[in-house]
Amino acid sequence: MVRFLKIALIFIFFDFFAFSDDVPLWIRSRSLAFPRDEFISATGTGKNEAEARENALSAISMFFGVNVRVEKSSDFFANEENGNVSKNRLVNEKTSVSSEIALPSVHFTNAFFSHGDYSVCAYVLKETAIFELSSEANRALEAAADFLSISQDSKDALSKNSFAKKAMLECEKGEKSAKSLSALDSKTATDFFEQFHSIFAQAQKSSESARRRLVFNVTESPESKDDGSALNALRQEAEVRGFSCSAHGFFEIRVLVSFEESENAIGKFVRPILSLRLFGEDGAVITSFSRSLPKCGHRTLEGAYEKARADIKKEIAEKVAPAFFD
Repeated sequence: MVRFLKIALIFIFFDFFAFSDDVPLWIRSRSLAFPRDEFISATGTGKNEAEARENALSAISMFFGVNVRVEKSSDFFANEENGNVSKNRLVNEKTSVSSEIALPSVHFTNAFFSHGDYSVCAYVLKETAIFELSSEANRALEAAADFLSISQDSKDALSKNSFAKKAMLECEKGEKSAKSLSALDSKTATDFFEQFHSIFAQAQKSSESARRRLVFNVTESPESKDDGSALNALRQEAEVRGFSCSAHGFFEIRVLVSFEESENAIGKFVRPILSLRLFGEDGAVITSFSRSLPKCGHRTLEGAYEKARADIKKEIAEKVAPAFFD
């Protein structure tokens, strides 16, 4: 009986040490592998290693209050876009991760396979995260301050409004980094929030003072062939963005619409040509836009013109209005 117990204990100890050697420490005790005072960590499980990484990354992003979107692609190349909506990083050769702000540098353990599933641990060094998030917030703060200064010094209402909006956009981006930072360094994050709020308020005031002068007089060139639809579309786009249109506006937008007709055995064709010029308060041309749109075909000339005018309105909404008013 004693011999049997000795053999049983030997097997128990053998199983324990075999388990200890094979199973990673981060599975047995993540807090030992990645102490919480130094690391932020999260595990993910999936049917393959890529899925496990995605789930681990999604879990760790919740700590920073960041929504991530994971997209798979067999032809994905590493890419990082600055100044707009997202940051992209290469997780592996077939996975792209997008988020509102750049996540701090995330590392992954080797995958562990057990019972048909893969497990991975994602981890971030807190010290590195604080440095990267603070750097991103500080970059946005400096950019916002620069844009605010240009806006306040500008005598041109369009430039004043444009740079004020850029300052506010940088503040919004910087506040997202500060929000993620608050989980790690609340004092530094609070300082950033106060500065962003101050710059945003000043930029908003500068924008409001400029917008009072941003009244547009939308007119038609004498040689234009527009039936009024282009003028109306442009006025609507301006008003949707909060601008006023009046015959006594400080800024004039002059519209020129022309058409080129052609035909063949299939039907009638009309090519619309749209040209616009924006004049400043001093009468000088600030910017211009000109484009020859694709031909529109129909069995009747009237039908071709109808399609051409619809394309002009679409062009105004998608290309002209953002260039002139945003």
